[in-house]
Amino acid sequence: MLFVLAGCAVAGCYPTAESTEKFPVAAAATVNNVPGFGDCMMDGLNPMEGWMVNRRDVQQETRSDGIRIDTSVAAGNIQLTRTEMFSDGRVQIRIADYLNVALIDRDPEMAVFKNCVSRFGKR
Repeated sequence: MLFVLAGCAVAGCYPTAESTEKFPVAAAATVNNVPGFGDCMMDGLNPMEGWMVNRRDVQQETRSDGIRIDTSVAAGNIQLTRTEMFSDGRVQIRIADYLNVALIDRDPEMAVFKNCVSRFGKR
């Protein structure tokens, strides 16, 4: 059974943020400083370490329209969140909403997002 589950994870059986119906936008805002907001997100997300399955992996990627940060668990096989930061100042966080992640707390990512919005959000 474990072999089947491991094969499923490697084969991509879990949804990713590309399937937006499983990753609804949980919060959105507009910020004054997109690179600063991205740094704030990375600084807040990187120290998140758990044990085994709950250990977070954080990946930042520069896109043509801004920056994207993904968090995942299980060696990157189960995506939890995607934070999108657009060049025009729009930012949003998508949080996984499917059964496989129901037992993994995604509140820490949301708290980091809210903190960064409070620091860099337009007033």
